[in-house]
Amino acid sequence: MPLFCCYRYLFWVQQGEDGGLYRLDLADLSDHGPINNPVHFRIVSGDQMTAFTVDYPNFRIFFPDETRNSLMSVYLDGKDLRDIRQNTQQQQVGSMQFVDVHSMALYDGILYWTNGRHVNFEEYDPIVNQYVHNEVFIDGKHFTGLNIWHPTSQPQPGQSL
Repeated sequence: MPLFCCYRYLFWVQQGEDGGLYRLDLADLSDHGPINNPVHFRIVSGDQMTAFTVDYPNFRIFFPDETRNSLMSVYLDGKDLRDIRQNTQQQQVGSMQFVDVHSMALYDGILYWTNGRHVNFEEYDPIVNQYVHNEVFIDGKHFTGLNIWHPTSQPQPGQSL
């Protein structure tokens, strides 16, 4: 289960009947356990949700939507849910790029993701006003996660929701 901690909140996804993207305020916890029964909120519902990544400078979370075969985005507080990749051209006609995504990462405005077998990325083509999906050829048989360790891909001190 992917977990991200940022700006005093813990985010995670879970699958199944109560599936979706959840948020827990860490201020509701103490060294001795929960304070007044901490409440976790499902900020986006979805029984097939498997991965997400955080766009820290813009306070948004990106996650795949298998049903639409698209990329969704929502603010960290769960507001302003939108399909942000309606203008995507996939390299293979009919290919399902956002299915069974295990891990995602965002760097310099470019999204990377893996289904465990392939690593993909997208780039914007301004001539046709579309995002194009490409596959990264890496010598490996299985990928369990993508991480980017760059200052622009981390929460910035002093920022808050």
